[in-house]
Amino acid sequence: FYLDPPYPGNECDYRHNMTGWAEHEELATRLSGLQGRWLLTLYDQPRVRELYTNYWQQPMVTTGGAPAPNGSRIILHELVIANYDPYDVTMLPLLSWTTSNQPMAGERIR
Repeated sequence: FYLDPPYPGNECDYRHNMTGWAEHEELATRLSGLQGRWLLTLYDQPRVRELYTNYWQQPMVTTGGAPAPNGSRIILHELVIANYDPYDVTMLPLLSWTTSNQPMAGERIR
């Protein structure tokens, strides 16, 4: 499953925000005890990398937020973290099942 928790240092005032590192450490501890596959994204920070050092990590650059009046967007450096290797070819049968059972673009669903 996919997790998108409040990012550390995001300065957003979410009603139920994870306000400190203690909550992120608790999340990492709970995730370490799960048997299922999970993937999460957070800001790419040294402390985040250290917290999830035993897991697959992939940095990515993306844009965030609504465009400013001049059309510019904020560049974000994020980290994708998973307890499995998303590129593992042994998962392909699972992925092909989900895509092969989906209607094609323009296909009528009966």
